[in-house]
Amino acid sequence: MLKLIVSIDDLSPDVKSVFQSWGESCGVQIKNLRESQWFAPIVLNSGLPTFFLVEEMGRKTPVQPIPATPEQIATICYISVR
Repeated sequence: MLKLIVSIDDLSPDVKSVFQSWGESCGVQIKNLRESQWFAPIVLNSGLPTFFLVEEMGRKTPVQPIPATPEQIATICYISVR
């Protein structure tokens, strides 16, 4: 079950508001990487691109994978506007 979405890029106030409303309606937290309590100090002081910080956080706090079932649907979307 999806519980958290972390945006690597900053969200505009309008976009953040839409995502937050949607998240509240279905129990999903929406976080911006720079404002997240576990990333903010690292992002501000490291000088590393934020995606590398996500990878590093995963290395430092590994979790056991949860096997997928045939009933589950998952998508990973990446959109670059630059």
